[in-house]
Amino acid sequence: MIKNRLGKSILEELYVKQLLPMKEVSNQLSIPMGRIRRDLIYYGLTRTKTNAQILAFKLGRKFNNVSGELNPMWKGGRHKLSQTGYIKVLHRNHHRTDCSGYVYEHILVWEKAHNQRLPDGWIIHHLNGVQYDNRPENLVAMSRSEHIHQIEPFKKRIKELEIEIEKLKSEIK
Repeated sequence: MIKNRLGKSILEELYVKQLLPMKEVSNQLSIPMGRIRRDLIYYGLTRTKTNAQILAFKLGRKFNNVSGELNPMWKGGRHKLSQTGYIKVLHRNHHRTDCSGYVYEHILVWEKAHNQRLPDGWIIHHLNGVQYDNRPENLVAMSRSEHIHQIEPFKKRIKELEIEIEKLKSEIK
């Protein structure tokens, strides 16, 4: 059981009647915002995201919980996955989108370069092993079984590219 709940009447006064955002209620009461949120949920006083946006607009306030193009941190629907290094792009009507409407950029690049859809069960392999290097010349489409059994040619190509990089570095010096 959670102790020290705020009084419902205090929250109703500040959050419902005075229409203050959670952050301002938190500041006025000198109580962490997480506790304010918890108690608003407990008493059933929370606003929907849409209602909060409408209210913020009417009161001339900035509403920071905006997704998509309206968010100031919007990067055009393109982001790099920190765990894998792959890049995903917002492309809602593509046949390989995930539940959020994103598809791997290397699939889009390969399909555009080859003017065809990537067949089901096929994957894109990055020749140089760099998951975010989506240049068409670095991408090869193959079945999953081919990918598992044909590692040696790719190791050879990687070695060739590493030698080429070293040559270019020496030319620069």
